[in-house]
Amino acid sequence: MERNRMFDCMIPRPLEVCCAAGSLPLAKLTGIGAAKELIPIGQRLGAALERYELYLPCGAARSDGAIVLRFDPDLRTEAWKINIHSAGITLCGGDAAGVFYGTEALTQLICVCRRHGWADDEIPFGTIVDMPRYRWRGIMLDSARHFQPAEQILRLLAILGKHRINIFHWHLSDNEGFRTPSRLAPALNRIGRISAGCYSHAELEEIRRVAGQNFITIVPEIEMPGHCGGILQCFPEYACNPSSPGAELCLGKPAVREFMKSLIAEFSALFPESPFLHLAGDEANHAAWQSCGDCQRMLQDKQLENVRELESDFMREMIRYVSLTGREPITWATENELSGEGVVQCWGSDQEVGRQRKRRGQYIYSLNKHCYFDFPASPGEELFPWTSPLPEIAVYDAHACAVWENVLAEKLLGIEACLWTEAVPGWRTLSKVVPRLQAWAENSWSMPERKEYHDFCRRKELLTACGYLFDQ
Repeated sequence: MERNRMFDCMIPRPLEVCCAAGSLPLAKLTGIGAAKELIPIGQRLGAALERYELYLPCGAARSDGAIVLRFDPDLRTEAWKINIHSAGITLCGGDAAGVFYGTEALTQLICVCRRHGWADDEIPFGTIVDMPRYRWRGIMLDSARHFQPAEQILRLLAILGKHRINIFHWHLSDNEGFRTPSRLAPALNRIGRISAGCYSHAELEEIRRVAGQNFITIVPEIEMPGHCGGILQCFPEYACNPSSPGAELCLGKPAVREFMKSLIAEFSALFPESPFLHLAGDEANHAAWQSCGDCQRMLQDKQLENVRELESDFMREMIRYVSLTGREPITWATENELSGEGVVQCWGSDQEVGRQRKRRGQYIYSLNKHCYFDFPASPGEELFPWTSPLPEIAVYDAHACAVWENVLAEKLLGIEACLWTEAVPGWRTLSKVVPRLQAWAENSWSMPERKEYHDFCRRKELLTACGYLFDQ
């Protein structure tokens, strides 16, 4: 195999790849040397390389022939650099996340160089430098409709980490379920219209630990004021019509607002490391509010013109409550989104993206036509009325600010793919995410000038043929 093509084998594709004359025999590698705080990453690298019959102990000692992991203050956050030379391999990162991402890239390179499994396998001399395109590289999983066991969440987090996904947006409440333990409202944990299940405190603690190991921030989501059928099933008094609760909270009852603040506080406390909290805020049906006496009185008391303004008033109160707790609130884009209030996640149309020009806040790109992994990847999958085909190339080519780029680029926080699970049971979760995850990872990490779909396919086929496993 041509040296340069073998050296340029990684997914996501690095910013700079420079292959030099000469090679390092892999048999000369003697171990992994790392600073104390990087030893866990070095141990994981050692475990990964055992698959390719390289057995390298990890410790603080740094001798000739070692893979040396260290920090480089000249590199930015999450950036990394690999230098392969006659004395061994030096891997530097701007921070621990950068070192971790570098070890995943090095594992791919060694996998290709070890494809024959011969004693004289070599890795070319050279330098690889990389840094992320977006600081928000997300995957959202809906666990409220179909529940996924904690073991499956842990496996998914490990897979996301090796693809350099750093945001796990977790949709945990909806009409069909409320998946986190609640002492405030324990009845919520018995809801399960599609599938039953609730994560325990111990499971959530383990999920948070594994997310941290993989440098992933969990962004939990709690729905309001629509998609609250599960909450209203347990607390019909918080609906406009308690005898027929529906899915919308009553916006005219002060007790509803106080209850939701208490629920937010309990919910967010389960994820103390997360600087974000997603409050949803979209797809509410206004019909109940139009005919509700409490909502109409609240509308008049606040001197608002219509229930759309009353909905904005409710969401503004919740957003400001979250902000006072020190977290950054996020909401889905709506026609009446609040100017400058939190981060907006665009999902439905290019018009939603265009409206961000007039907002002060940042936005996340998740347009369904490019980012919804419940949409079928191939013609063999079933289409539903709310879905359309989403092949790998469409995921790869998703452009977060193709229009108004000069204005929107500075407002863009990053991009996020979403898996909604109305029609995706737990056992299909990984089969829906993993096949398109490599394309998503490269689109969210690699610089545009380094992206080319056919070359991406070459590298994916090469890594697969050499025995690299994307799903482990």
